Amino acid sequence: MDVRRLFEETLPRVLADAGTHGTAPVFSPDVAVAFDIIDAGRWEVCGPDSGVGVEVRPWGGTVRDCVVRCDTPTFETLLRGGLRAARAYATGRATVEGDVGLLLRLRDALDGRIEP
Repeated sequence: MDVRRLFEETLPRVLADAGTHGTAPVFSPDVAVAFDIIDAGRWEVCGPDSGVGVEVRPWGGTVRDCVVRCDTPTFETLLRGGLRAARAYATGRATVEGDVGLLLRLRDALDGRIEP
């Protein structure tokens, strides 16, 4: 899996598609979840100013409501379902800072919509 492609192409398309099917907005405009994927890049998923859908963009490291950090192999394994998020967290392979509920909301919005 190409992590950059996931954040720069696939994720924005999938989340936009989810928004066109009458689902509730994932985040309000003032909410953001950041991903720091070691050796792949840093992105944030946030509510847009328009209040419709979400926006995915590069993350500059500023304070966010929730920050997920892990290496590329761990992230890819999580996406493929080969590792449960709770286990990655408990073993220190991934860290989560801030509001985990926001991460769960994003997970629910993506449920079954991304092919690893």
